[in-house]
Amino acid sequence: MITINNQINVIGNVGLDPEQRGKTKDGFPVICFAIAQSMSGFDHETGEKIQKDPQWFRVSCFSKLASRAQINLKKGDLVLVTGELKARSYKTEKGEKKAGFEIIASDVLKVQRLRGTTLPTSTTHLDEVVSGPSTDDWNEEVIGS
Repeated sequence: MITINNQINVIGNVGLDPEQRGKTKDGFPVICFAIAQSMSGFDHETGEKIQKDPQWFRVSCFSKLASRAQINLKKGDLVLVTGELKARSYKTEKGEKKAGFEIIASDVLKVQRLRGTTLPTSTTHLDEVVSGPSTDDWNEEVIGS
């Protein structure tokens, strides 16, 4: 039998401190938080930075991952979340129908960029991209292991 899963990896900033939304059957907390994935770039003709509205994702963590997320994450942290993407619809208090995305997290990686390391501001040649910061310039703390 073939099993097909959807999996998403999103890097973004935690929008609010994680909060508990309930407990699992085993007594572990269910923790939810939102991350914002910023979309930005440069207009190659004018050289101006373009900033688009962020895309928000709700993240739900269960069991031991939830406990670790609640202890280790706070508003503003840069995280890499891996999990299953679910489309959700809901009604607001005013009765408006809304839709959004939720990630059921399987892993959360807290990423902190080293201070003083800058990315190239414009990349016209592949050599400039290759000579930029490597993955060795990132300090990673695994939350879900």
